Amino acid sequence: VVTYSANRYYEDPAFLETFESYADGTTFDFTNGLPAGCWEVKKNKDSAAVITTDGADKAVSVTGTYTVKLANLPKNVTAGDTYAEKQAWEVEVNVPANMAADAEIVALNIYTTKAKPEEGGFKIAGGKVYYDNAGTYVELAGVDVTAGAKLLLKRVMNFTTADAFTSSYYVYDQAGKLLAEAKDIPMAKISVPVQKIAFGVANVTGNAVLFDNFRLYTVGVHTDFELYNAKTGIMYTDLESAKDSS
Repeated sequence: VVTYSANRYYEDPAFLETFESYADGTTFDFTNGLPAGCWEVKKNKDSAAVITTDGADKAVSVTGTYTVKLANLPKNVTAGDTYAEKQAWEVEVNVPANMAADAEIVALNIYTTKAKPEEGGFKIAGGKVYYDNAGTYVELAGVDVTAGAKLLLKRVMNFTTADAFTSSYYVYDQAGKLLAEAKDIPMAKISVPVQKIAFGVANVTGNAVLFDNFRLYTVGVHTDFELYNAKTGIMYTDLESAKDSS
């Protein structure tokens, strides 16, 4: 019996962190984040990231200025044997009401080995949601989170064309309704495979920001083409020019 699910990559993603395996009150950082060796944090002394129960499930509660980076794993989001040129990243964010004027939430931005992000993703500040357009944040019209909101932030990455990578941004409410989108947005120049994907906050006081269900998965159709010399068995790296041998 062969069965098929159109959502199979979402349902069985390359990576999913629900935070359900941690006890309430656990500090979430590089020392106890699982898988071991796959998390990095950058924080100031007044910041905290703690596992807390949010309704029926658990999430990581973040205050102050605190960045959480998933490292080592993102480069292994593959389709078949090679790095997935089309993939989606998601995270749920519970935005507290009336955040301070200088407070920010950032999500699904890209880091390499440097301290600053290589490319921005989503930013929430001043009651508005923004997306990165080739290095500049642009407002996603129609989304107002001044009174607080629980959102699903989703990025769909397209790495198929060298030096012309694009990203599509989607914002959903708690019921799954699409609130806003921006499709095929040019990205700042980055290198692939992506090394680290991050989420975090800056200058958040009072009520914490909650992050949950951090998910990476492939999308679309992926096919690898390989060409070999029939006599020597050596792979051709040049697939563009005509060959005069079998």
